[in-house]
Amino acid sequence: EAERHIELCGREAYGSSPSESLEDVRNWIRKRLEGWEHDVLEHSSATFHVVCSRVVSHELVRHRLAAITQRSQRFTETAIGSYILPPEVKSEDIDEWVADYGKAQAIYDKWRAKYPRQTARYHSPNGTLTSIMFTWNFREIRHILEQRWDKKAQPETFEVAALIGRMCVGNWPGVFYDFAERAELGTR
Repeated sequence: EAERHIELCGREAYGSSPSESLEDVRNWIRKRLEGWEHDVLEHSSATFHVVCSRVVSHELVRHRLAAITQRSQRFTETAIGSYILPPEVKSEDIDEWVADYGKAQAIYDKWRAKYPRQTARYHSPNGTLTSIMFTWNFREIRHILEQRWDKKAQPETFEVAALIGRMCVGNWPGVFYDFAERAELGTR
């Protein structure tokens, strides 16, 4: 009902009644987007559970128009010890990359034996796996997709944005209609 909610709220500006059919709702939204009236999109939002590296979480939290809850390295031991292998690492470098993660883990474990997690985590690499919940309004999601679902984006961030984009196109095609072609093309 997110698209109907957007239209209902947006029609307040015009003093007009909501559309009967979902197709008419989506056409109404499309006209607003083509006319640069994106503010109506702020009336609906979506929540995403993202499992990624801390590299990606650091990029996504820059989109501050959000409610964000991230797994804590201070309170959970499980936040340390699992790592994301960047998609762009060449196959001949994978074993060495993983071995270096093992070295980082050993350093963390050494200091964790002496200090609390909140102190030892300073030795955790950005490739550490994290889990994060984001709630963004639809206007901000469109902004994220424009920036992060782009071939120039960092590869892991691109993959996360592509998943979010395909979900949005599938669930709210009236709001994300102009991303449909990217969704059909798949990844890079």
